[in-house]
Amino acid sequence: MKTVRDALSDWELWHSLGRKPSTARFNREVVAALVRAGPEWLEQAPEALDAPALLRWAGRVAHYCGARWNAMVSALRAVSPHARALPRRRLGLREALPPDPAQWAALLAACDRRAPRSAVGLWVRFLAYTGLRLAEARALTWAEVRADRLLVPARVAKGGRPRAVPVHPALADTLAALRRLTRDAVDGAWRAAPVLPRPVPRRALRAAAREAGLRWVTFHTLRHWYATRAIEAGVDLPTVARWLGHADGGALLARTYFHLAPGHDRAAAQRLGAAWGG
Repeated sequence: MKTVRDALSDWELWHSLGRKPSTARFNREVVAALVRAGPEWLEQAPEALDAPALLRWAGRVAHYCGARWNAMVSALRAVSPHARALPRRRLGLREALPPDPAQWAALLAACDRRAPRSAVGLWVRFLAYTGLRLAEARALTWAEVRADRLLVPARVAKGGRPRAVPVHPALADTLAALRRLTRDAVDGAWRAAPVLPRPVPRRALRAAAREAGLRWVTFHTLRHWYATRAIEAGVDLPTVARWLGHADGGALLARTYFHLAPGHDRAAAQRLGAAWGG
């Protein structure tokens, strides 16, 4: 008898066939998250998975970012026709807009109140100050950290394209705190150790975000915040795209982020007027 577990495995196989290693890894992680969230349904026949059970299962993974949620919806639709009722998600304006200074301070304070039991505050700072994808950040070791930049090697970067991300003062402070934490935890060959401590503090981030009144915060949200802040700071699109690991020279950024940076167009227009002597 074919089971729900078998159907998920089939989905992973067909959606990974001939794709990049990073895509295959992403699909494995999607299926693994569904397996963890719905163990009681895995050995049932797909026909036995009714709509109420499917909704309960989907509710347990609803906290994931839009990309993972959409992949999970795709996998569940391959398991049961009832999953057709599950909506796909688009990144909304509230999710992509960076918080104002008061909200950012409230989020960091809520994260730091969970220390030392959780290092979620360091995770949030590191991802918001680098724009790295979560998988890239998790795989980064101290051997790739330089005083002025982070080296994201091909083995870590999505698509296998290495890149460098600049180290600015706020990131330097975060790296110093992470380095102290790593040296305390790892004796000797600490440069081979991961930059970020384990495990990934997803629950702590959700709790801190709720406490700070920020509903739409995930670890992937921090990557969008980084992009928006860089554009607001006047960094040109090809440079931001290179830092983020985009291969399109900034086309995606132009479509996605300019409208998320209030006042950016006005400031740019003022600089253009000044260039013309207006």
